[in-house]
Amino acid sequence: MKGQLTIEYLLITLVALTLLSFSLHALISANNAQQTSYHKALFLSDASDLSHAMKEVCVLGDGNSRKIQLKTEVEISGSGNTLTINEVGGNSTHTEELPCELSSSGTFSGLVYVKNDGGHVSVEK
Repeated sequence: MKGQLTIEYLLITLVALTLLSFSLHALISANNAQQTSYHKALFLSDASDLSHAMKEVCVLGDGNSRKIQLKTEVEISGSGNTLTINEVGGNSTHTEELPCELSSSGTFSGLVYVKNDGGHVSVEK
């Protein structure tokens, strides 16, 4: 009788641990999806802030500058008036046309300065 109770408790424990492992796996998957969405939202916010600052200094003319605090690491590239901002370590991209030429490229994070120098917009650390 005691042996049968021990086997029943072991089976119940095994079923409980199996259910717990399935729910833990589901929670980890949901957390990974949430983290991906969060990083994408941060990138889109940074890309929007950066492109708006670039447009603003273009429109305001030579000598204007703005400082932007980036929350993610971004790569800026482009040619002529086309601006492309890529998420470093991710696959998100933001492309936009600027009113003036882009004269700098590179990888930026943290505090950056957007400057208009003679109708050419540059981004500096």
